[in-house]
Amino acid sequence: MASGAIVYGESKIKAKDGLNLFYRYWRPPEPKATIVGVHGYAEHSGRYKHVGEFFAQNGFAFYIHDLRGHGLSDGERGFVNDFWEFINDLDLFVDHVRDREKVGKVFMLGHSMGGLISIIYAIEHPEKLLGLITSGAALKVGIKLSGIQENLMKILSKVRPKYRPDIKIDASYLTHDENVNRAYVEDELVFKRGTIRLLIEMIKAMHWAFENAERLSIPILMMHGSDDKIIPPEASKEFFKKIKVMDKELKIFPRFYHEIFNEKEKEKALNTALKWVNNHL
Repeated sequence: MASGAIVYGESKIKAKDGLNLFYRYWRPPEPKATIVGVHGYAEHSGRYKHVGEFFAQNGFAFYIHDLRGHGLSDGERGFVNDFWEFINDLDLFVDHVRDREKVGKVFMLGHSMGGLISIIYAIEHPEKLLGLITSGAALKVGIKLSGIQENLMKILSKVRPKYRPDIKIDASYLTHDENVNRAYVEDELVFKRGTIRLLIEMIKAMHWAFENAERLSIPILMMHGSDDKIIPPEASKEFFKKIKVMDKELKIFPRFYHEIFNEKEKEKALNTALKWVNNHL
């Protein structure tokens, strides 16, 4: 399908363990660069239609896949055996996109849990990226857990990995746009309760990211909403301080909630990201 000069498409790739990973893309006739998006916990690529169209209209090809266990990709909803399954899938996807677009490197844009995945990926595979943008990166949990609580969750993750605790995202804290929040709640592709294994694997990945922050070696733009109640902005601020790479920037958007690309003033976030990638071509 085409919208003006912008071409939209859908396809699938196969993960190493045989799961089908669904993806979407938006591209102009002659992209000046390619951006790979990574969505957040429980959501899917379809929620990034306006993001893909925005970048495509400004000369960038934008690709984003549904993480395993999410959206239209295979896998049990909200479950992974190991967080590195996300990293390995993303590596396959990046290679697929690079081959498809005939480019050596790509930019990456990750939101929330996708920001965490992107950071780990960038630390492990810097040679494949031009730069990284994060949005509300899930580097800390929004609720405080004691050491005892975390240990109990780890035990439960081992004995009942597919147990689904009653921990839900409060949609009213996603954005100040009630229509966006309502659509999230009504979206059948957004699962409402993930497994204990995924939650524990995410927490372990957060610790890994902080322990390895100094290894990050590519340009990075970290963005966060000042009023984010799902992932505290302190998460990005603390991680940013640990980064040693000189080409780094932190942008906190006043009064924004968690989904800065879905806020009522989302153009501010989108244009900040666009300016940054243009400056790093």
